[in-house]
Amino acid sequence: MAGFFGKVSVMLKGKTDRAVDKMMSPEDQIRLFVEETNKQISTLQKAVAAAMADEKRLKMQLDDLIAKADSWEKKAMLALENDDEFLAKEALLKKEEFTDSAREVLKDWETQRDATVKLKQSLGKAKKQVEDSKRKYNLLAAQYKAAEAKKSVADRMGSTDASSPLAAMEALNEKVLAMEADAEAAVELMGDPASDALEAKFAAMERDKKGDDALAALKAKMSR
Repeated sequence: MAGFFGKVSVMLKGKTDRAVDKMMSPEDQIRLFVEETNKQISTLQKAVAAAMADEKRLKMQLDDLIAKADSWEKKAMLALENDDEFLAKEALLKKEEFTDSAREVLKDWETQRDATVKLKQSLGKAKKQVEDSKRKYNLLAAQYKAAEAKKSVADRMGSTDASSPLAAMEALNEKVLAMEADAEAAVELMGDPASDALEAKFAAMERDKKGDDALAALKAKMSR
């Protein structure tokens, strides 16, 4: 297991370094991770398949040797039934040869069987860890994108250039204040104070309405 993930880590480190140089997106990095881990899982699956094939081959060989030993024992019994002890003894010696061979193959088969079981367990653990890693990687990628989006909004809101919404609102506020100052000065210069005051009030109301409309339009634009 350690060797498996060690190989994945080394391969991913080299490719991740190149990915950083090329500024790969989180989606591309996830794709790279999935591709590399799937390759390693495929290699491990082939090893498991080969181990299973070896185990089956040894089991077939063992069953064959046991069957032959049984066959020679039956032949020895047949010889005894026909009062041929010499032939029965020869048959039993052949049986013993196959039995000895079966004992050796049995050891090999048990060793291979245990190795196959452990390899299957390793494959299962590797698949689970890969799936867990994929989920964690996807979560980190989503968090990265969210943080990147927040930073982008913060940068835009904090921008002081003339095209930013805050700068535009400040400029509009200055225009409204200038319009109000101009209105007050015009009132003071008019001849009929009562009439001028009335006109000035309506003019001020119209200007305020224009300012309010402009502010409302800008706020609506910023909230999109």
